[in-house]
Amino acid sequence: MARRHRDRDMDVDDTSTRHAYSNGHGDRGQGDAGMGDDAEAEGGGYSNVHRAFLQAFLARSVMSGEEVRAVLARVMGAADPSRPTHPNDITTPLLTHMLQTINARLAPLDYEIRSTRDQQQSLSRSASSSSSSMSAPANDYVYALVNTASDALTQLATEFSAEEIAFVKRVLDTMFEAGKKRGKEVMAVEAMEARRLAKVRSAGRTTMSQMQMHLNGDGDGAEGGGGGGADGEASAAAAAPVIKGIDLATADAVLSTLVDQGFFRKQKLGGVQWFSLAPRGIMELRSYLKEMYNDAPAGEDGDDEDEDDEERVVRIRDCEGCREIVTWGLRCARRDCGVRFHDGCAGQYFGRRRGGGEEGGNAARCPSCRTEWTGDCYVGPRAVVGAGGENETEEEGGRDKGERE
Repeated sequence: MARRHRDRDMDVDDTSTRHAYSNGHGDRGQGDAGMGDDAEAEGGGYSNVHRAFLQAFLARSVMSGEEVRAVLARVMGAADPSRPTHPNDITTPLLTHMLQTINARLAPLDYEIRSTRDQQQSLSRSASSSSSSMSAPANDYVYALVNTASDALTQLATEFSAEEIAFVKRVLDTMFEAGKKRGKEVMAVEAMEARRLAKVRSAGRTTMSQMQMHLNGDGDGAEGGGGGGADGEASAAAAAPVIKGIDLATADAVLSTLVDQGFFRKQKLGGVQWFSLAPRGIMELRSYLKEMYNDAPAGEDGDDEDEDDEERVVRIRDCEGCREIVTWGLRCARRDCGVRFHDGCAGQYFGRRRGGGEEGGNAARCPSCRTEWTGDCYVGPRAVVGAGGENETEEEGGRDKGERE
């Protein structure tokens, strides 16, 4: 995880951009600094433009596509005042090459600038996406500087206490386990419920040793040296101090920090405040979510390879279109079908087929099970409150839309 910066929302104006660029020259020394950097730039190497652009990510951590284009245009303009650069001049190939060069330098440090689409940004430009692919990058992309070495919960240990990390874990568990148990893929938690998670239920109190094993990825207990297996784990749990809950003020502060840093998103839908993962949280937690909340495929982790894989629980699924995690989108009407789409990806996929006259006019069907695609079976808080934030009163107490075929 990129370290916390409280000035993430600061404005990167022409003055600060030029100052950052000039600092890059200063680090190289006087005299031959300009010539060396010009040679690097001409050769396609790492230049002060890359340094200043990276500095913007260190200041903000997360930027939208529009912000990225604006910052890079100002950095390039500061590098060569004789050639003013407009944000619309920042093409997709230019930005991609810039990020690849920076990431090559960041790789030894276990950092990387990643991008993903904001799932809640509808892609209204699907019809022109292919023709605009070489023009300005899409504004619905979000870019973040992320740590690639360890899962995000481990990285939180540098900023939060063990009790606070355990609280974040309880919030994530509620997002991705409790909602599924109710038969709906909510992928979010109500704000009031998140605050209640500040207190640890007596039946589910977590010990410090259990939390450390979780952070180390050693869920089966230590092997050897002090006793492995259930006995060793039980004795360690009995001897270790119990992680206590936190007060409501601390819980509110932790949630606000995660929202400010771009890990969580807080929004009001159906008259209720919800916490869900923001784009940066999805980018940083991608591997962690699948490891924690999806059962391993048959044959992994010592399972019997002949075990029926149909019983495998998969809570975190990828979009059929872009192959990114779906926490806000649409699902097939059949419960046992694993097809999920982001709203924009579904619009593109089914729009192309309707335009081509497939499936007999307007009859859209799931690409896997061929069930009629109704477009009103949701992933995310809309599974509870309905489209547009209106309560789905007709479905409460009755048969869920996903049960019909």
